[in-house]
Amino acid sequence: MELITQEESYPALYKTEDIKTDEKMLYLRFYEQSSGWEWYLSEYDPDDEIAFGYVRGFESEWGYFSITEMQGIPTIKRDYEFEPTKFKELYKKIRENR
Repeated sequence: MELITQEESYPALYKTEDIKTDEKMLYLRFYEQSSGWEWYLSEYDPDDEIAFGYVRGFESEWGYFSITEMQGIPTIKRDYEFEPTKFKELYKKIRENR
């Protein structure tokens, strides 16, 4: 299953470096149900299928992740109900749900 189609377009890697973290847009959400890990895409390189975004797992941090590798794990899914949102809004929801 493709997590991102070729028709989709997101900011290229490093294009949002000058945007304050709170203002960065998160366009997609991926999750692994049994572990609770989540990946939020902010930038994407379609040629190498590498994304940059916010990752919630053992720790919560910004970093790079491989869409190719994620597609090889059948339990990782794309959240098609996720609406693009600024990081500050996501972080606010996370804090409220603690």
